[in-house]
Amino acid sequence: MSIPTRVLLSKIRAAGYSIFSGVPCSIFGDLFEQVADSPGFLAVPAANEGSAIALAAGAVLSGQRGVVALQNSGLGNIINPLTSLLMVNKIPLLLLLSVRGHPDESVDEPQHAIMGAKTKTLLNELSIEWCDFDGTESGLDHALARGNDEFHRSAPFALLFRQGQLSDCSAAEPRADAIHYGLSVGQAIELICQQLQNDTLIVSTTGFISRELFRVQDRPLNFYMQGSLGHCSAVAAGLALASPARPVLALDGDGGVLMHMGILSTIGYASPQNLMHVVLDNEGYVSTGGQLLSLTVENRARMTTRSTAVERRRPHARSPIAPKRADAFAATTSV
Repeated sequence: MSIPTRVLLSKIRAAGYSIFSGVPCSIFGDLFEQVADSPGFLAVPAANEGSAIALAAGAVLSGQRGVVALQNSGLGNIINPLTSLLMVNKIPLLLLLSVRGHPDESVDEPQHAIMGAKTKTLLNELSIEWCDFDGTESGLDHALARGNDEFHRSAPFALLFRQGQLSDCSAAEPRADAIHYGLSVGQAIELICQQLQNDTLIVSTTGFISRELFRVQDRPLNFYMQGSLGHCSAVAAGLALASPARPVLALDGDGGVLMHMGILSTIGYASPQNLMHVVLDNEGYVSTGGQLLSLTVENRARMTTRSTAVERRRPHARSPIAPKRADAFAATTSV
């Protein structure tokens, strides 16, 4: 059984929640698109789940009620803010948790198997109350009532969703500016692969990028990171540092880069000369339904305007991350 996403949002709003953040998942369908257009909600998409928790927690400190939506793979990213921010300081939040790799469902992608089997165990170990959504409006009412009880106990509450329990309200295709750029992911990867040395080691990020790389040029020298969103560049950097004579390519996406941008500072510090980091930027989470990133062209323009003033005050400021040229790669050792 399923309910439309607008019904979910209506009931959450009626329960008093007013700020929404999180990271998309395909199970949520058009939830993020709908909440952005829903009156009464302040919707702020986050680059990673921990930041979503912290942002919503700040709103709760001001007297509002906050809700955070995330996939269970992101549960690991919020263990610290859950325990040391929410629970220690008794800050209540409603968590909408999509469960990939559910043990009672048909086989999901392998990266979801372990977390899918352990999601409820982790919540229990953290003493976080939770309930399974049953796909009905009455079930949602019951779950939100339990969440309200936990709110008055100043504790977080998790509502777990499975595949097919939420239905899209919009019949429209995913937003065009998140997908259609005149050059597809596959075409971009074809062009990139044409420029690489034959022995280049490639680490590709999760989602469509790895799938398209597999389709375009599957080879033993490719490492497909189907999982661990945001860590592609770190894995590639470690590989490059340990194999300095081999060219290494991190084939990344904008959503992954935004999720853990701190690694760029680390890479700049280590400066592996054999590493090239390519980011395919389409402004959206295409693998989960085309939801827009927080860093769209419009937001970039705002950031550029603000950063220009900073650069004027710091005329000698330079990025610690220098661009790497493909012709600087060496190719003498094997993995």
